[in-house]
Amino acid sequence: MYQVAPAVHPIDEVAGEFATELRRRGYAAPTISAHVRYCKQSLRASWIDGSGITHLQYDDIRDYLASQFERHTAATSKIISSRLRVFLQFCWNAGVIELDLAQAVPMVKNHRLSSLPSFMSAAQLDQVLAACDRATVAGRRDFAILMLMSRLGLRAKEVALLSLDDIDWHRGIVQVHGKGGRVAAMPLPQDVGAAIADYIVDGRPSSGARTIFHRVETPCTPFSNATPVILIARRALKRAKITGLRSHHAHIFRHTFATMAIRSGVSLTELAQVLRHKQPDTTRIYAKLDTEGLRSLARPWLGASL
Repeated sequence: MYQVAPAVHPIDEVAGEFATELRRRGYAAPTISAHVRYCKQSLRASWIDGSGITHLQYDDIRDYLASQFERHTAATSKIISSRLRVFLQFCWNAGVIELDLAQAVPMVKNHRLSSLPSFMSAAQLDQVLAACDRATVAGRRDFAILMLMSRLGLRAKEVALLSLDDIDWHRGIVQVHGKGGRVAAMPLPQDVGAAIADYIVDGRPSSGARTIFHRVETPCTPFSNATPVILIARRALKRAKITGLRSHHAHIFRHTFATMAIRSGVSLTELAQVLRHKQPDTTRIYAKLDTEGLRSLARPWLGASL
């Protein structure tokens, strides 16, 4: 007896056709997944049984976006608008909707460099590192990971995928595989190297993988993405009872490294090279945190002498 396959909901059917079109255009799988997620979210909010989204009007799109903008930051609102615009353009070209509703999606301004990066003080960073229980395997692993982020400014994914083959112990150099497939050689500070070696010798499980960092719990598989490092960073901040920060993301260790570097006299050009920023503007935000340098540029207020 044959089983009847469950009927595909029209929302899933439209989303599937949209995904197929994005694949045809050459979009990467993670990008397609993100677009489809926002596409389904908008479909569920506006789908009408029977007619679907065929008769959607401009006001319907504006009302939907208004409800989204109320609950999200400017950065997220910009992403929502951008992805909805792509989806609605697809619907118009495919004849799913009667009007070119992409025209109803506004451009959302998200001014770059308008906010300050969140960072820790030197005392807070020391507190986080000291809270790692290095008598345990997890503590030695976490300490090495946090040292790589706070002393070299590595991203979470760069730390997670670090390989035994990336470290030249004799020359004291580590190869970092960054964004866009770019590889950079960086000096390996003695204390960072010692932390990594401590974990490898007395903590890292026997493994056929070359990836350095592994799960502690069984199965002790190697890290394959940034998620474990992000979780380790969050737990470390919570364990050390660090408060007063806007963010508890792993990137705060990179921001802390950059802020300390700028305040110690490192130029923006040098910092951009160390952080491996493709765009110089990305590094300039740290200039806002050099309070002493900014104070030297400030002109006295004339009203002070009145």
